[in-house]
Amino acid sequence: MIKDYMNMLIARGLKMPIKYFLEAHLFDIINKTDTHKRIVLSEYKYKTKNFNHSVQYQASWTSEIKRNFKFINNNFSIDKFVFFDIGCGKGKVIIAWLKELLKINKNQKLIGIDNYLPTLKIAKKNLRKIKKKIMFFLKIYLFWIMIFQNIRILFFIYIIHLMK
Repeated sequence: MIKDYMNMLIARGLKMPIKYFLEAHLFDIINKTDTHKRIVLSEYKYKTKNFNHSVQYQASWTSEIKRNFKFINNNFSIDKFVFFDIGCGKGKVIIAWLKELLKINKNQKLIGIDNYLPTLKIAKKNLRKIKKKIMFFLKIYLFWIMIFQNIRILFFIYIIHLMK
């Protein structure tokens, strides 16, 4: 971990490691989750036929999630829509969105979808840790979908309903 911060410092200067800590790492410390560590493509164990079109996993900045939540909540009836996180990775966006919903006492169906099993297993653990703090109903579906010339892609979908 210190090596990662040193690499950021050398490559991008002092501002980047500070921003990374505040926007990514601190979220995990507060929530006791594992969302901040990026996974570069060379570290992926399972590669699909179209893997070369993939991008590395990197968690969204917390401030961006909150900014988007605020915009959508201010301009739409947020509880009347389903929130989809396509490419949900380790689940940070869903967790941060869920926490923002609780602040304004609103309910919304949240759905996370991804095709890389290792990060989805981490998302499942992260959601279980949050579930200890927040009452919600979580359904997890794991299934295979066949698309294009017998390429099998594993999708993991979780659906969250807040308990009021």
